Amino acid sequence: MAASGGNVIFQVFAGDTTVADSGAVTNTSPTMTLTADLTGAAWLRLHVDPNGPTTFDHADWAGPVLTSAAP
Repeated sequence: MAASGGNVIFQVFAGDTTVADSGAVTNTSPTMTLTADLTGAAWLRLHVDPNGPTTFDHADWAGPVLTSAAP
């Protein structure tokens, strides 16, 4: 019997506010892009929530990129 994979949730915070949330991501989930409005934020935090037990969990932001909209 194969072991089941872990799952995590990727979150983006602007200040104390969650501005993007991936929902549960597993080893079989497709890659995704998170988009968040950071207007007026004093700081940004990229967070990974283990979403329960951490058995088999692995998370990688894989080179996050910040872009700016034209003024």
